[in-house]
Amino acid sequence: MSEEQIRSYIINKDSYDKNILVEAGAGAGKTRLIIQRVIGQIGAGIPVEKIVLITFTNAAANELYERIQAGLTENIAKCSGEERKLYENAVMNLQRMKISTIHSFCLSMLSEQPFEADLHLGLKLAEDGETKQAQADFFERYYRTNGVNIEDFGFLNSNQYKLRDSRVKNFLMETFLECAEYRDVEFVRDKSYDSVTFDTINKLAYKEMCNYRDSLVRAFYNGALSGKYEDIAGFLVGDVTKFFPDNMNVYDPKYNYVKVCANLKACKKFLEPFNKTKIKKDHPKSNENMAIFSPSGFDNVKKENALYALNKTATYIEQAVKAYQESEDGESVSNDGLLYHTHELLKNSSEARAFFKNKYSCIYIDEFQDTDVMQIELLLYLCADDSKLIAGGDIWQCPLSDGALFAVGDPKQSIYGFRDADIRLYNKMKAKFQNNNEKNCEFFSLDYNFRSDEQLIAWVNEKFQPEINGKYGMTYSDMISKADKPAAVSDDVIRGAYFVKDSGAESVAKIISDLVNGGKIFDKGVERPIKYSDFLLLLWNTTQMEFYSMVLTNRGIPYTMWGKRPQKNSLVLKRFIALAEFVFESYSPTAKEKAYSILWRCRPDSIDFEDAENDVDDYEQNCESNDATLVAVKASADTVNEPIAKLYKILDFPELLFDNTSNREYELSNLIYLIEKWEKQDFAGSDELMDMMKNELSVLKEKELILDSSEQNCVRLMNLHKAKGLEGNIVIMAEAKNHKFSGGKYTDLVAKRQVYVPLKTSDFSYMDYLTFYPNERKQAEDKYFGEQLRLEYVAATRAKQAFIFVYTFERKKPVIDKLTMSKIGRELPQINNATAQSAVQAAQINVKDIFDEVNNSRNAFDESVKKLSEKHVSKITPSHLEDGKKVTIPSGVEKLSYKRPKGIDIGHMVHRAFELAVNMSGKLFPYNETPQQKELIQKIVSRAYLDFEDECSSQDSESFYKDYINYQLHSFLKDKDIEKLLKTAQAVYTELPFYSMDGNEYSNGVMDLVLKMSDKSFIIIDYKTNIQEEADRKLFEERILKTYRSQLDFYEKILRKMLSLSDKTKVECHIYFMNDDKYIKKKSRLKYECVNIMNNIIICIVRLTM
Repeated sequence: MSEEQIRSYIINKDSYDKNILVEAGAGAGKTRLIIQRVIGQIGAGIPVEKIVLITFTNAAANELYERIQAGLTENIAKCSGEERKLYENAVMNLQRMKISTIHSFCLSMLSEQPFEADLHLGLKLAEDGETKQAQADFFERYYRTNGVNIEDFGFLNSNQYKLRDSRVKNFLMETFLECAEYRDVEFVRDKSYDSVTFDTINKLAYKEMCNYRDSLVRAFYNGALSGKYEDIAGFLVGDVTKFFPDNMNVYDPKYNYVKVCANLKACKKFLEPFNKTKIKKDHPKSNENMAIFSPSGFDNVKKENALYALNKTATYIEQAVKAYQESEDGESVSNDGLLYHTHELLKNSSEARAFFKNKYSCIYIDEFQDTDVMQIELLLYLCADDSKLIAGGDIWQCPLSDGALFAVGDPKQSIYGFRDADIRLYNKMKAKFQNNNEKNCEFFSLDYNFRSDEQLIAWVNEKFQPEINGKYGMTYSDMISKADKPAAVSDDVIRGAYFVKDSGAESVAKIISDLVNGGKIFDKGVERPIKYSDFLLLLWNTTQMEFYSMVLTNRGIPYTMWGKRPQKNSLVLKRFIALAEFVFESYSPTAKEKAYSILWRCRPDSIDFEDAENDVDDYEQNCESNDATLVAVKASADTVNEPIAKLYKILDFPELLFDNTSNREYELSNLIYLIEKWEKQDFAGSDELMDMMKNELSVLKEKELILDSSEQNCVRLMNLHKAKGLEGNIVIMAEAKNHKFSGGKYTDLVAKRQVYVPLKTSDFSYMDYLTFYPNERKQAEDKYFGEQLRLEYVAATRAKQAFIFVYTFERKKPVIDKLTMSKIGRELPQINNATAQSAVQAAQINVKDIFDEVNNSRNAFDESVKKLSEKHVSKITPSHLEDGKKVTIPSGVEKLSYKRPKGIDIGHMVHRAFELAVNMSGKLFPYNETPQQKELIQKIVSRAYLDFEDECSSQDSESFYKDYINYQLHSFLKDKDIEKLLKTAQAVYTELPFYSMDGNEYSNGVMDLVLKMSDKSFIIIDYKTNIQEEADRKLFEERILKTYRSQLDFYEKILRKMLSLSDKTKVECHIYFMNDDKYIKKKSRLKYECVNIMNNIIICIVRLTM
């Protein structure tokens, strides 16, 4: 059959007794087919309550409902007689049709048969956040009563001498939270390691380190490698042995030799530029000495440590997961719990299967490629003829009942592997439909694309077909564009695929501005100017979205951020509802207290609509100012009579609703959307309206509170997973990344029902134990790379007219090489219409991206290393240039007995805290110690401590370090010089890395803070956390100059070289340092011009003229 005939057959009554699987690419109109077939079945007499439609999201379910309703209404106008009555009855009873996600469908089934499922009568679905919190709370209790032997987890130790219980607990909790919902699975581990201790692994590492040291020394002194290769070995001896403990002649059980072995991988990286083949050619007898370059013994240590770590972790997690699942009360069930209990009910009860089969005669499922094992099997229990199924039998072997299942999907869009969707399941079901023994099953493949321009489709076919077809369990059939075809288009019309070799949010913002100000697009048969709403901006993950939103805002580009942001949305909505309650019930003390909570920006959980938590004394202290504000809100609302009109009046007080950092346009659009929705519903007075508003909070996390972007002229910003099922005239895929498989959790729930737990170590990377399970690793890699490829396919096929791929590199995966090569299409055309330049764009100063220069200098550095001369290479770091860094206590200062953190411990923590604070300067400056700022500071302090916790040489408490970081951070934020510099800087760069080669000396390091000012000058700020002030001003300055002048001269030299700055460009170097009276007591307090006393913190910025 032709495709037209297939489409006609699918919606025709002749196919209603068939089970059908439709495989169709992006833009094929799969949802339209479902709607047409459902309406056809209703017209054929199938009652609406007999039909089930399973969708992937609540938003998709709502869309299906509305489109089916519209289709039925349209048919009523066309038909007459009995058929008309069928459609009229369907419209009146459409709410009885089950149109929902799989989880909501499971909840309804379990609610109907709670006793059979052994669940609570008032069963309810727990929100994701509630589930995770419940799991975390359980683990806290479980760990207290079922602790671990810390020595068993020595692999987590990131320094030589200690491992804290908190590190082990946090590691196990993170692993537990990823695995808590896996039921009836095997947590894979090698049980031969049950009795192995970390000391055994550590002794093996000690032995291999001794062997490696000896081989280095032999190679260095026996002359087997001559010339520059001898010098390489000499360099390695010096560089490697610095990792060794002082005494390598005796094994020290407190020393983590395993970790040191892992650190020695840096030596291997150093040798990568050298051609080992040439070494062997020049020195044929040196094969035995090649061990110094790749010591095989370390690989054995890595293997033993990884399998040991897997054994200890999986053993504990399996026990904890089992205990958690046994503790569930059956009243509040998670999404995964719903699936499991429904699956078990249908699997074990033939009566339950018969009940629901009688209730539902046809099940439709959309996005079939993204279902997991549990979901597919429970659908089979509902759709299969189980008359011959024995207890414990395989439901896959049962034939499907006539007309019971209609599924549509596209394996090329299977992108939810992290939710355990597996393309092998889709292929298994596909094989069932193609099996000749399944007489009532039919499989169809559709190639038409009604969305994308023919040039774009041609490009997608050319670039993805060879990379997808026959790989990663997929097939690819070329799509055929059926979109409107322009007879002719002008040169400035954007159409097809483009690439932009550039990076960052600024580059993307400029593309959007340029195209809006001077570009055109072909839309609905005519050319027209490009609008902001034409753009769909896709990012790889949500962590980049806030930064992009900030850049778009600065550029004056309107946008909506798509995705669930429950914390912000919930907070704004709670504020709005609290003010509304005060407007309607100002006489109520409770309503007034809630409104006060809003005025003070209390945490969301303090605004509880069932039981408001209040501090009466605090309210009374602020009564006068609060009353004045609330009176103004009430007076404004009282100027109108209708409850809905009063809600709009509340929007006149945005300062009460939104934070300074809020995306006000986005949040405001959500509120307007909700008000309009409430206005359309029937309610009797303000009490019922308030009930509707409060009910919105209970479902907030399940909804996307987003306006239809077609009604707004704004860019849609989202991650790739959120773009599923959406489309845009112009799609920009930004922040394209180089795909690298890094391990992590791996599951095989299709063939073996096995889970390999993730081992996330202290450096936030995954221990790659899958290397020692080669078959599983190959499957994990295929799953990962296949999904990355499919994500790019999804991105490209969202576009109707143009796809713009923004990248910075040539990637290794074949499809990406082709995507980024110039032959794929055209450079994005430059818009030369000068009159179209926006005021915002004209005001922009072209800032050279310093980090591009960093990458350039790094590449040049790598090339220089490859060309090393025969002379010995020496390495310089900035700290080597500090003269007299370890100075004695200066005059005028007495050392207290009070214990303070050691500089070597606290330095990195304070540096990290300052870095985070600078990156969040928009939220922290000016620093007024608002509740939001204090909360953010606590997060910064916690992050800084956790990042360097393992570098602490003492066993002091966590609060001991956090108090000190918090103290110093407050002082930093209060410093007016710092605030002024950050406000006036044109560009701010924190922790700026540099690489440089000068003759036989190479250097690398990090500058704490670099500012580019509006006059094109630069300021380098170096943080010092262990300097002591002297009463004698002259001696103090002399000591500072003597100690740090060489280092600052070095920084200036590196920055000038990195950016090719002329001598005329001004470069200043500042030192920021601090001490405090709490730790240091001065004999006298002298005031100097450069010294500020603030909150017992002495802060001095020394400016050195270069």
